Amino acid sequence: MIKKFFFVVFMLVLMSTQLIRACDACGCSAGSMGMGLLADYRTNFVRLSYFNTRFTTSPEHDYLVKDNFMRFDLSMRYAIGKSQRIKFTAHVPYGVNIRKSEQTDDIQTQGFSDAKVLVHYVLANNIRMGKKSALYLETGTGINFPTGKYEARMHNLNLPDNFNIGLGSWGYIFQLNTIYSHKNQGFVWSNFYQFNSKTTDSYHFGNQLNTQLSFFKEIALKSLKLIPNAGVAFEHIYYNTYATGSKVPETGGKGTYFTSALNFKTEKWLAGASYALPMAEKYAGGLINAQNRFACHISYIF
Repeated sequence: MIKKFFFVVFMLVLMSTQLIRACDACGCSAGSMGMGLLADYRTNFVRLSYFNTRFTTSPEHDYLVKDNFMRFDLSMRYAIGKSQRIKFTAHVPYGVNIRKSEQTDDIQTQGFSDAKVLVHYVLANNIRMGKKSALYLETGTGINFPTGKYEARMHNLNLPDNFNIGLGSWGYIFQLNTIYSHKNQGFVWSNFYQFNSKTTDSYHFGNQLNTQLSFFKEIALKSLKLIPNAGVAFEHIYYNTYATGSKVPETGGKGTYFTSALNFKTEKWLAGASYALPMAEKYAGGLINAQNRFACHISYIF
């Protein structure tokens, strides 16, 4: 029964392409929405994830434009050493971006996105804070490789630069994750910052900051655990700049989201889905409207 359940979840991940939506302002946006509570921070895993964001805009037209971004992400995390304090994580994403307009045919770009490799170090490995409370703290750094599909003249396709699947430049990642647990519940606070270098033609995609605070609870059901969580996420995508250093119009923005998720965990599998609802946002100077966001994942734990 458990195997059938996770097989169904896996098929839903693969079939979720019909849910694609997204954004002209941010390209790859926004936080993991409690992605499996850091995909079970105590273990090694292989994970398949799907990320979906939705934005609409009518920048200089009287008709509606929908920009659709989708990311599939295959990732792996592995700890080394007797203490298991050093953890390596690698990501290989694949993206599909689609622009839908009431006046023109759909435009689509797709391909492998930028691969990421990170190293995390566990600063506090479930340090006891009372009889039934514990603190877990890890910090990490990594590199975003310019392996993704990048077209410097994206405007020739009547698309914004942020429609590129890859950034065309090296990026440097910094993370800080904190988990406080008391009995079978607690808080997860995750922070992510990516600094982007310039492309070969000196174009600069804006740096990105994500932070999220979530409350979670574990509910034991025989061999299956239910882990619901809810919280708040904030993102800030800085505006892009041309080679001259001047700001690129209609780029960058901020958004605050209410997030909720439900995860299912067994001894070897972790799966779940996340949903985010915008509470306050201002993208591209207010020209772009944020919609609800969706993500799902399935992980094999080893």
